[in-house]
Amino acid sequence: MARSSAATRRGWCWSCPRKTAAACCQAPVRMRTWRANACRTAYSSAVNRSRCQRRRAMADGAHAARWLRHFGPSSAHAGANLVCLPHAGAGAFQFASWARPLAGLAHVVAVQLPGREDRVGEPCMTGSAALVEQVAAALAALPPRPLVLYGHSMGASLAHALTQRLRRDGVPVRALLVSGQVPPHATRSRPPLDTPDALLAWLRALDGMPAAVLANDELMALWLPTAWADMQLLDDCFAVANAAAPVRIDVPLTALAGSGDWLAPPERVARWRDCTSAAFHGATLEGGHFFPQNQPAAMLAEVRAALLRALAGITQLADNYYS
Repeated sequence: MARSSAATRRGWCWSCPRKTAAACCQAPVRMRTWRANACRTAYSSAVNRSRCQRRRAMADGAHAARWLRHFGPSSAHAGANLVCLPHAGAGAFQFASWARPLAGLAHVVAVQLPGREDRVGEPCMTGSAALVEQVAAALAALPPRPLVLYGHSMGASLAHALTQRLRRDGVPVRALLVSGQVPPHATRSRPPLDTPDALLAWLRALDGMPAAVLANDELMALWLPTAWADMQLLDDCFAVANAAAPVRIDVPLTALAGSGDWLAPPERVARWRDCTSAAFHGATLEGGHFFPQNQPAAMLAEVRAALLRALAGITQLADNYYS
């Protein structure tokens, strides 16, 4: 108190943010009350902020749990988050077999679209922009690792759109892998699918489903609405891409084609080169449109190589930064 009194006599207050004693309340009890109220307000704000953060984290976690399926242990030593998007009519669990071969190199995360597998009771989405927004929000809950995206056929188009969205949001994508799909501004080979019979005939021509499944009317009755909705989703994805000016993403891009794929021929898949301003790698594997399922070893070898290139690029960036 002596010090405070001396300061007051000199015309300065040691306690109040307002410098002169004349502007200060000069009442110790009132000053203590003011300080206590200020501390109480700050503490209350911190508690409310913490509660909001916890609620937001819980909401983000619940949203991610709806959209993402994790395969294999979430090792702290995994080099990257490999996020996979399925082809039309398919679900996330087709990527479960990738977890063990890629262990230590990537943590495999697959996007589960509504209307299939464990989300079969939910309505399918046919708007690509809304779907990409939902997936981008779910990816925010992933562990902080380098992000690599992969998609086959319809999944490739969605992965490309998702990459563009994430880059606009400032989220770094270390690599994009696409297979069995032409780039968004290329002419497509798919015929008009105006009826269920036309869709079935097209699926038979792709040779992507067992004949016994295609001949099972009950299974087809369950699956065709999902496939039909995915065709609309893919059409919308191309329409959105063609409505905007072509954009080169600054992300390394790998494009894989099947040697006998008439839907996405190798020479047209190679045009993905025009979609990136970064490094491009193209390869052709034996098989038709569904060569990733028919050539799993060769496919995984290409995925591993792309992951290694992406992680090597990060190491090079770090070396350049610290040198």
